[in-house]
Amino acid sequence: MRHTHIGVCVGLIIGVVVAGYGHALDPGEQAAYVGGGGYLIQNAALVLTMDPHRGDGSILGQLEHADVLIVGDQIAAVEVNLAAPSGVHVIDGRGMIVMPGFVDTHDHLWQCLIRGCATDGHLFQWLGRCVFPLRGSPISEDDGYAGTRLATAGLINTGVTTVVDWNHDHNVGFARGSLRALNDSHLRYAFAMVLGTSDGADVKAAKAQFIDPNPLARLQIGARTFPRRSPRSRPRSRRISEGSSFTFTSTSTSPSRRTTRSARWRPPVPSTSAGTSCSPTSST
Repeated sequence: MRHTHIGVCVGLIIGVVVAGYGHALDPGEQAAYVGGGGYLIQNAALVLTMDPHRGDGSILGQLEHADVLIVGDQIAAVEVNLAAPSGVHVIDGRGMIVMPGFVDTHDHLWQCLIRGCATDGHLFQWLGRCVFPLRGSPISEDDGYAGTRLATAGLINTGVTTVVDWNHDHNVGFARGSLRALNDSHLRYAFAMVLGTSDGADVKAAKAQFIDPNPLARLQIGARTFPRRSPRSRPRSRRISEGSSFTFTSTSTSPSRRTTRSARWRPPVPSTSAGTSCSPTSST
C-alpha cells in the first residue's frame, strides 16, 4: 500500500476563497495574465474540493498532488499540473492540505483580553472575577479593537475563516472597536450584538456603518433569557435545571458585591449519562 507523508495536517487553508461569494470561473475563462491578484497553489498533497463529482468521487472530492488557481476572490481551476498564468503568485503546496476554512459557530473574541484569568475557578467564579467587573468600566473602543483583532489573527492561524462573535455590551464604543477589527480581518463573520440602548439605536448605527457595507458580514441580535431588573430590585435565587438555556446576570451595581455573590454559586453535579450536556445553550 502506498502511503503519502503529509508533514502538516492543515498547513494551507484557502477557505475564504472556497466559501467565497460568486461562482467559480469556467475553464475557458482562465486568464492568461493575472495582474498580481492571482495565486496558484502547486503540488498540494491533498485538495478537498467538497465536490463528489471531482477527484476520487468521495463526498470530499479528494484530489492528490493537485493545483488550485485563484483569480480575485474566485477559484478559476482545480486540476493536476496546471500551467501558471503570467503574473500569478505561486505557492508551494507540497506536504499541505488545501481545504475549506473551518467555521467557529460561537465565540467571544474580545475575551482574549482576559485569557488566563481565574483559571482556578468554575464558570461563575470566572464570570464574577473576570467579566462582570468590566460592565460599566472605562474599557474603550481601542480595547475592543485590540482584543478582537488579536483573536481574529489566532482564528486565521488555525484555519478558521468564518466566526460568530457574541459581543458583550460593555459599552457602545467597545462594540464599535470590535466591529472595526472584524472588518479589518477580512474574515466572514456574524456579529451577535446585545442591545445597549432601549431603542436599539446602537444596533442600527452599527449595522449601517459596519455590517451593510461589508458583504462578508451579518448581524445577529443577542438576547438574554432572563430580563435585567432594576439595580434596586431585590435579587431572587433561581433554580437552574440541567440543560436549561440561561444567561447569568447580576443585579448589583458594585463589582465587589457582584463578584462575591457570583462566587457563592455552586454548579450542579454533571450527569454521567451518555449524550447529555450540562453546558448552557445561550451566551454568557
